[in-house]
Order: sequence, then C-alpha cells, then structure tokens
Amino acid sequence: MLLTKTSENAIKMLFYLMDHDSNEYIRIRTMAEDLKLPYFQTAKIAQSLIRSEILGSYTGPNGGVQMKKDPRTIHLIDIVIILEGINFLDKCVLGLSECGSENPCAVHHIWKDTKQPIVELFQKNNLCEIKEMNFLKSSD
Repeated sequence: MLLTKTSENAIKMLFYLMDHDSNEYIRIRTMAEDLKLPYFQTAKIAQSLIRSEILGSYTGPNGGVQMKKDPRTIHLIDIVIILEGINFLDKCVLGLSECGSENPCAVHHIWKDTKQPIVELFQKNNLCEIKEMNFLKSSD
C-alpha cells in the first residue's frame, strides 16, 4: 500500500496551495505548470478535492482553486480515501485480485502486520505536520 502517483500529486498540490495566501484563488493551469504536473491530471485531482470540500473553487477571469478546509484538519488518510477509495486498505500489496485470509499471496501475512503502522501514520499526521516533516520530497 504505497501512495499512488495520483495521491502523491494531490498532496503536492495541497502543499502548493498551503504556500499561497488563503484568500487567493490559484489557476489550475498555473499550479500544474509550477509543479510540472500534467494539466488534465491536475484538473481531475482538483475536481475530486473540490467535491470533497477540501478545496474551494471560483470560476471566471480571476478564478481558480484555494484551500477550503484547514490543513490541520486534513489527514493523509483523508486524501488517499478520496482519491483511491475506502477499500484501498484491503487491496493486495502484490495487486492480486483473489488475495485474502482464505487465499493469501506470498507476502500476505507479512504485509498484514506491516500495514497497521503505515495506516496509523496516515491517520495520525495532518497535512501541516507532513509538510513540516518534509514527508514527500519533491521528485524532479
């Protein structure tokens, strides 16, 4: 259960918005260019975060997106669930569709024990704490 590129990019986008004035709307195209992310992927992620009320949006000449929710109340698990779905925790680490207690993959029992501390990290740390820890280093 590693972060997908979509979740990683969403967190980068949120960090970017956290660095801007909370009253300022940032154009999605500008954010995509500054972060060197594909525009359409950035727009799709933004749409999911708007629907989940993490971001607010404004249309028009001065439109864009901004943080709607306080980053101190947003946990990593929230972002991953929004983008990957609630069942992401139950997926096989090897990507097998029939993995489970009844039919375990080669690493099922090891992953089962390893997964819990990762889930706790995702639940415990909010975006401000993660940003402060430099948890996600920018990769160029």
